[in-house]
Amino acid sequence: MAALSAVPMAARGAWLVEHVLRRRDTPNGTVELLLDALMRELPEDASVTLGLSPLSGPVAAPLRLARRFSRPLYDFRGLRAFRERLHPHAWQRVWLDYPRRQSRVLTLLDALRAFAGGSLVRFGARSLARHPSGPPWLLALALLPWTVVLATLALWGEPTSQRWLGFSRPSLAGWVLFDALLAAWLFQVARRPRPGPLLVATALCGLDAIASVLHLAQAGVGTSAVTAALRLVSTLGPTIVAITLGVTVSQARARSVARSSTPPAAG
Repeated sequence: MAALSAVPMAARGAWLVEHVLRRRDTPNGTVELLLDALMRELPEDASVTLGLSPLSGPVAAPLRLARRFSRPLYDFRGLRAFRERLHPHAWQRVWLDYPRRQSRVLTLLDALRAFAGGSLVRFGARSLARHPSGPPWLLALALLPWTVVLATLALWGEPTSQRWLGFSRPSLAGWVLFDALLAAWLFQVARRPRPGPLLVATALCGLDAIASVLHLAQAGVGTSAVTAALRLVSTLGPTIVAITLGVTVSQARARSVARSSTPPAAG
């Protein structure tokens, strides 16, 4: 099941495709057939636009970084690739105009809220929960400051690492290296969330969780509330990450099965 809505743009003599809705079990190619049907119904001299392709094409370096690192929230390249597949006859730049005295940041936030349909936080949470890229991307971001904390404790020397986490300095340095490599792997997995790489990340986090539990059983929770909290976080963190990634693996596999079992639309 799928539906398309389009409205006329009188000033440009064109039609704007506002919404294209489809169920997840809709056969591949249905959206293309709807667009084809729309163009056949319009006069020959009419043009059709699918709307904006945000952060598309050659953009400035900061925008390229935003496009790359925000992919789990919105797949800008995927949207561009879909529209390129339709072979548009032209691409036109779209500019955001605002009064000279108005804040650029506030203007951009207003535009983002309009596209998100309200709260940016709610949009981000919904995107992270629905897309397989979301959990590994979010977990990699959370792992970065934790790795910095561990590296700081390791640099302070043996007494500090033993006091706070019960690790020798070489052991803590090895843990820092492991977490840094794991964060890099999670970022890579978030770019292409396939079941295989996700399963590898889940296994690594599972091993980390087991080692953390065994270490806590051996070293104890420490002599103060602060050390106890720090050691409990270092133990529970890998466990929560492993469980979260395990759920994500299941979702990714379900999507792969759904895509492989969906017959292509006749055309």
